[in-house]
Order: sequence, then C-alpha cells, then structure tokens
Amino acid sequence: MLYTRRQTLAALVCDFPADETLVNGLKGMQGYFTTHGNTVEIPVLKVMNAAHDMIARMFNTLDFPMIRCDAIAYEQMSGNPQLTAITLIVLAEMLARTDGCKARACRTALLEQRSDDFFEGISLYEQFLDAGDAHFAEEDFLIDLMDNINILRAENERLKQELKRQKQTTMPTQPQTVIHVAGNYIAQQNIDIHDNTNCNIYACPQPETQPSTAAPTPEPAHEPSPDDTFFCCITQEAIRTGKAQQVENELSGAAKSTAPKLIAALRTNEALGYVDTKNLSSAELYAMLNRHFGLKYSQRQFTRARNQM
Repeated sequence: MLYTRRQTLAALVCDFPADETLVNGLKGMQGYFTTHGNTVEIPVLKVMNAAHDMIARMFNTLDFPMIRCDAIAYEQMSGNPQLTAITLIVLAEMLARTDGCKARACRTALLEQRSDDFFEGISLYEQFLDAGDAHFAEEDFLIDLMDNINILRAENERLKQELKRQKQTTMPTQPQTVIHVAGNYIAQQNIDIHDNTNCNIYACPQPETQPSTAAPTPEPAHEPSPDDTFFCCITQEAIRTGKAQQVENELSGAAKSTAPKLIAALRTNEALGYVDTKNLSSAELYAMLNRHFGLKYSQRQFTRARNQM
C-alpha cells in the first residue's frame, strides 16, 4: 500500500505538517462558496487523502501517467466534477510546495491543457493559502510505503521463526544404531543396514590415518576496524583527528533522547566535517541509525524532525 488514508485532519497534519496551509485554504474556499451561494460542500479530509494518494503513486510508481490523476480524482470524489477539479487543484498546490525536480515535472504535466476555469480555481484557492514557508520533501511521500515494507519484513521474520520451531518439534526422536565398519567388515552381524533410517554408518579410521592429537593452532584475534565500532557515517576526518569516539558518544546520547536532538547532533557534526549524511534519504539514514543505536521513535517522527531543521 503506497498511502494509508488518515482518519482525521489532526492525524493528517501531524504526519504532514505542510498540509495545514492546504487544509486552511480549503476551509477558506468553503466559506467563499457559502457566501456566494455555491451549494457545494468540500469534504476536506476526503480531498486531502485523495491528493496524497495520487502524489504517493507519482513518487512510488515507475512512469506514472499523469493523465490518470483525473480518473483517480473523479472516482474518489464519487463522480462530482466540481470536487474532482478542487482535488486536482489541491494536488497542484501540494506539488508546488514540494522540493525536488520530480515534483516540478509532475506539476507541469498536471497543468497541461487545462481550461481557463481550472486556472481561475487555482487563483481563487491561492487567495486562501498562508504565505508560510512550510514545504514537503519528496521523501515525505515514501513514509507509508516504508512503514508497510517494515511490517512485511517483521511478518516474514515471524513466519521464518515459526517454521523453524515447527521443524524442531517434528524431528524424529527414535534411537539410532551405530555400526562401525573397518574396511569391508561389519562389526555387528545380522543387522540389515539397507534402507534402514535408524542406522548411521561410520568408517573406523585406519592406523595410518589416525588424527593428530596436537592442539589446534588458535586463529589470530580479529582486530576491530573503525567501522566495527563507529557509526558508518562518521568520516575518516573524524577518525584521523581522534574525534570519532567523541562523535559516536554524542550521537549515541542524542539517539536515546528525541528525534530533534539526534538531528541537531548530526547537523552539528556534519558542519564540523565529522559526519556525512547529505546524500542519504531520511528513510535510508533512519534505517542505518536504527540498526546501530536502536532508536525508540518511528521513521515518521525522524523524517519530520529532519525536514523541520
């Protein structure tokens, strides 16, 4: 599932803070319609969920055809043409507030060959939008997909463990007869060893092949490398200057606190050249931090904190 529909506006704005401006804009547009005798009632949560569903498909589907947006909006708005247009207008404004080349390309494709009425609707809606700087990141629309992937991984691991337990409980417990064979001579006579599942055959070692009684040479101890100890995004500069352990301790302490404190610690050490995370998405960085430190908060909380700082 690419997008999980939110059941309340509060839950929607909590997961996507930039939605607050769009929601308030829809409420302002509803007031305008009421004042001017337009009887349409805008189902704000339904419109916002539909817009998020479409943008999640754009960013998670290879070569998503933008022409599909009209059909999806029409279907989710129960065939109401005015609500369909409003949903597409909200989608266009959501894309306009999303950072990234893909968002700009999708918005351009969405607005191709639209009527004058459609652009008038965009102008009207923009009158009710706050002039704030709240924006989406393209990776914000991946959080539901990653959550569902993690759920599937956990379920797969549970099934593997259950299958392993079942195999252990169904293993045969019958005693087995051991027969030592020296050359071609069977030590225990009158025993049928053919097709006997309870019979193991071991060849007796000949004198010239007796194993040595000398103690095995111990393997050299493994010398830990920096990657065995430190978080993998700590740079070679930090290791070279002897700052790696200090950075590791700072990140470990912040990781046990809150997502904003961890982001602040990462930002500070990145500015000093001791950490490098700029080429990682929030989903990738969260997974690496979680494996190393065992985070107590969700990827959604981490992503939100990273986008706001």
